[in-house]
Amino acid sequence: MFLAIWIGFAVITAIAANARGRSGIAWLLIGALTGIFGLIAVLVMKDLSREPAA
Repeated sequence: MFLAIWIGFAVITAIAANARGRSGIAWLLIGALTGIFGLIAVLVMKDLSREPAA
């Protein structure tokens, strides 16, 4: 059960990161290593997908 929750946090972290314009694969690994802390980190970061291209 614990492993399923941990993997769930990794996947949710990757989805949230991808929606915010960040690398989903990299954040999947970060989420797998840090669990809920990775998810919190990606949620408080600036959304890059809304910024105009320079």
